Amino acid sequence: MDIQHTTKGFELTDSIREHAEAKMRKGCSQVANLPGVHMHITYEIVGHQLHGDNRGVSVVMFVPNGEPLKATEVGEDLYGAMDRAAKDIERQVRKYREKHTSHRG
Repeated sequence: MDIQHTTKGFELTDSIREHAEAKMRKGCSQVANLPGVHMHITYEIVGHQLHGDNRGVSVVMFVPNGEPLKATEVGEDLYGAMDRAAKDIERQVRKYREKHTSHRG
């Protein structure tokens, strides 16, 4: 799976990158064997900087022959926001798999 990272407003450290990739690969392992799966992760500061450190994570997963799967989470804890976004994407992946699996016996 190809994962691309984009940041807005702060520097992406190696620990943030590794955490995001581990969470997303674990949550999306069911479709990782499909060719052409790409994931775009955007990290940005949401809102005004004087009102706290509101960092957000937006995840878009592009699956072949289907709608892009999207998740957006905002929180002061960037790692927690990544975990919640990964769970949301994992739920959408399960739904995608069930929808595109042949149920014929």
